[in-house]
Amino acid sequence: MKKKTWIIIGVAFGLPLVAIFGVFALGALFLASAKELPVTEADKDLIVDAFEFVPYYEDFAPDAKYEGWEKLRYVGGTVDLTYEYDSPLEDEPYIRSTVTWDVSRSDANLTYALGWSSSILGLNIADEEFDVQERDDYYAAGDRSRIGLILYDGEEVGNLFVVGVGDTVLDFTISGFVMNDPGLWHELFDDIVSKLE
Repeated sequence: MKKKTWIIIGVAFGLPLVAIFGVFALGALFLASAKELPVTEADKDLIVDAFEFVPYYEDFAPDAKYEGWEKLRYVGGTVDLTYEYDSPLEDEPYIRSTVTWDVSRSDANLTYALGWSSSILGLNIADEEFDVQERDDYYAAGDRSRIGLILYDGEEVGNLFVVGVGDTVLDFTISGFVMNDPGLWHELFDDIVSKLE
């Protein structure tokens, strides 16, 4: 084979590999550039935490030692506030919520779309028996929102919720507790969505 042919083959296969590694490198650099910020009481007011489920979940007594809070600012100005409640007790719910302040509406639109699709992908990677049934009869909020009912082997096990207001996106996941009552969605999220800016 001629040298020119090998060069063409090398470029044809090499460029995509370089591009893929470049994307991963940029992603790693983006994450490594994160600066930790203090989590304020005003931040906590934007999260539905485990303690807010006490009136709705029989015999639920959350323990703060299973809570995690983190606030990070990335290169470019995007800020993520993340809350997670992850108890080792099987009868307690798992809760994860992230509020993202993006620098533009177009960035927020991408965060909104990724919040929904990555949650579903994560469930499917964890176990193929997970499925998400989108529901538009529970709650609608903000400029745009989506709610999903999480099913495991056909059984209702939790919910996904993504809402965008301007350049801010809230992404909420709960498993081990199912929110089928529209009134509960209003009670837990109306005030929070009104504060997202």
